[in-house]
Amino acid sequence: MTTRMNISSIALLVNENAIDDLKIFIYTLERWNVSLPTLYIYCTSVSKDQISALQYKGTTYYNTSLDLYSNLTRARMERMPSNQNLSNKWHDFMNEKCNLMEWALTHSQTGVLLCDADLCWLGPLPVIPEGTEVALSPHLILESDEEKFGKYNGGLIWMSSIQAVQIWREASMVSKFFEQYALNTVAESYPIYEFGSHINYGWWRMFQGRVTPDKCKARWTIHRDDSHSGLCVDGEPVVCIHTHWKTTDYVTNMFNTWIVGKLTIVKKNKKVAMILRFLGKL
Repeated sequence: MTTRMNISSIALLVNENAIDDLKIFIYTLERWNVSLPTLYIYCTSVSKDQISALQYKGTTYYNTSLDLYSNLTRARMERMPSNQNLSNKWHDFMNEKCNLMEWALTHSQTGVLLCDADLCWLGPLPVIPEGTEVALSPHLILESDEEKFGKYNGGLIWMSSIQAVQIWREASMVSKFFEQYALNTVAESYPIYEFGSHINYGWWRMFQGRVTPDKCKARWTIHRDDSHSGLCVDGEPVVCIHTHWKTTDYVTNMFNTWIVGKLTIVKKNKKVAMILRFLGKL
């Protein structure tokens, strides 16, 4: 039997524009986990104060290395030149994930889960096989889209090896889609563990999937259990979804509406009801 280990460290890249997402990240993380992970946060000087005001109940370490990106949106950064001879400033910003992971790994003895701030937790943190050096979240999208954006999502990455981070950084410098496509190179260099379809579920998995959206939706079932939201994908309890709750994007809003509909079905679960109220959906 494979021994599993709990995740005790999370790394986050946060500037001022991620605070609304981070509020939901922290609130939902605290609902499902008795033992809270330590957060390692790369941030700006301004966002550090904003994050501190959220009063996370666990331990937080800050590194204010992102002042070059203070209050910049993705759209604006994509129009700005790179400081590192890359495609644009957003590429620079995404490559900061490598610096973040290297910093966090100097403090964590077991490994670090890098998360985008726009994750919403619907159950406890996942467990992974002991000794895992790299764990990645497959997009599970059309192969033609994988070729454009990468096989793996850049918003949920486990690493316990500095060497893996270094390979990721080098590949990111020449990647055709920021830090994300570079994960293909990491997967070619290390044996990896893949997170299941019930973890890091984003709109792309439903609307860019290899089967129709209706068939993707049919994989969602309900199994009421107080240890998680009660929603399952492919028979496994949903751990987290990946979405911006405040957005003007049509497809993301369509995904959010569908998710809220499913959560409303299981709102007798007290934690689900709390999350719906926090999101302003109840």
